[in-house]
Parts: sequence; C-alpha cells; structure tokens
Amino acid sequence: MSSESTPYALFSAGFATVDARLDIDGRVELNAGGTALNVARATAALGHRSGLVGTIGEDPAGKLIRRVLSEDLMNVAGLTLDPEWRTPVLLQVPGRGDHAWRFTCPDCGTRLPKFRPSPPEKLSAILRILPPPRVLLFDRVSRFSLSLAEAWRRQGTFIVFEPAALGREGLFRRALGVSHLVKFSSSRASEFRDALKLAAVPQIETMGAAGVRWRMPHSNQWSEQPSFETPHVVDTAGAGDWTTAGTLAALHRSTPLGQNELSDGSLAEALFEGQRFGAQACTWRGPFAKVDSEIARATFEDFACPRVHA
Repeated sequence: MSSESTPYALFSAGFATVDARLDIDGRVELNAGGTALNVARATAALGHRSGLVGTIGEDPAGKLIRRVLSEDLMNVAGLTLDPEWRTPVLLQVPGRGDHAWRFTCPDCGTRLPKFRPSPPEKLSAILRILPPPRVLLFDRVSRFSLSLAEAWRRQGTFIVFEPAALGREGLFRRALGVSHLVKFSSSRASEFRDALKLAAVPQIETMGAAGVRWRMPHSNQWSEQPSFETPHVVDTAGAGDWTTAGTLAALHRSTPLGQNELSDGSLAEALFEGQRFGAQACTWRGPFAKVDSEIARATFEDFACPRVHA
C-alpha cells in the first residue's frame, strides 16, 4: 500500500498488545496489535516514518512486539521493555463469521495481562531522545500520554485522540483540550458521547458497515459518508486503524498537518481515502496481511499466562 505523499513522522502512545488467534489445527497465530500500535504500523506501511512510545513487558509477548516493529523499520527508541511489566495479550476466537475476544488464559482461567499506562517519570527520557513528530496519536488517557501530548503540541505536533473509554472524566476533558482531532468508534462511544458534545475539536465517528460521519467544532451538524462495499469480508479486526492511518496520510498530503486548521472539505476527502484502506483491511485475516508468528497451542500458557511469568 502507498499513500503517495511526502513522508512525515507519526508516533503513537497507548494500547499495544499481542492478538493471539486460536486455530483448530493446534496452532496459535500471534500478531502485534492494539489501536496505538496498529495505526503506527499501518502508517509505516503507507510509506511514512512511525514509532511507538510507552512501556511493555520484557516477556515473550513484549519481545515479539519489539521484533515486529523493528522488522517494519519503525522507531522503538521510546519503547521500554520492563522486566516488572506484563505485556497485554488478547485471545481471539472465531465466532459468527468474524471473531470474538476473550481475556483469560484458556488453560487455567487466569486473567490475561491488561493495559497499564507508562509511568510519568519515563517522559523526560523520551523527550530527550525523540524530536517532536508531525503527528502524535494516543488512545488511552493517562498522565503519561497527556503530558507527552502537551509537550509535543507546544512544539507544533498535530495531536490525535482516539478514545476507547471515558476513564477519569477530568483527564478525558484534558485530552479533548490538547487534541486537534478526535476519532472514535460508535461501538465504544456510549460512555463518553456526552463529554464530546461541547468539545471544540473536529470529531470523526466510524460506524462500521454504516460508514463514517464527522462534525466540525461548535457544530451540531454531522456530515456522513457510506462505507465502501466489500463483497468478501474476511475479518474486520484493524479496519478502523487502517482508516485512521489512511485519513491522516491524506490530510497531510493536502495540507501538512498542524500548519492550518482542518476544513470540512479536506476532512471529507481524507476520510474517503481512509475508508478505502479500511475496506481493504477487511479482505484479510487480522490487522495485517501477514501473521507475525505462530506457536503450538500447547505452549500458549508459557507464552502469555501471567501465572507462569509471575
């Protein structure tokens, strides 16, 4: 895939995980995933520079993530592998023609590791190592992600917030205040939709097969675009992340991000291209068209279970 634009740099902070898909042949497919990671990785696939900042575990899942990102020539200088951390793992099981997620070890029932935000004290080292990128995307509200967004925005970085949940309302409103663009999924919006109503920032809402809609600041009017027809949907995992990456690349091509305010017309054109990439991502299994790794089903507990790695 190519976005055919002058390369720019995007960094992500937030959810990075390993998606583990159980198959009936006794194997487990492993893919680096999570919104923050997927957007950065898709951005790299579109020909731009990208990286991931934050903290993951120095465990098998964390080492897989770092290897995959390095192989994709992404910047991992701001990604810490901490021996005291546990990398999130999501279990993906086939269901009703698509997939469902499970959050416990299939062998012993122990809850699999969940996301933890990086400690704020790691921020100063990241700011010394990494120059401010053109774009920062974050999807989890924490003191770390907000402080990073505020520091880089002061230096001209375009800030994108893609919330998955409300979390602490005060921090959520702070995230809206630092952002240039907010994008969210209708399937996750129920708990924070009220908080978005008065936000003075362009908003994009993806609605799955129903398409996408957006509104500009201080407007109650939503504009809509239908989704692309995808006759043979294989898996929708990662489609929204490809839509984000494609939209940002198209916006940058028309007007370098951060240099001018977004217009309704530029957002509409960019979303059209972003949706095209999102539709293409539905034609393969998983967020990307290749499997990052495979292990035997019998070794899953050794790979991911926090009881084993305690």
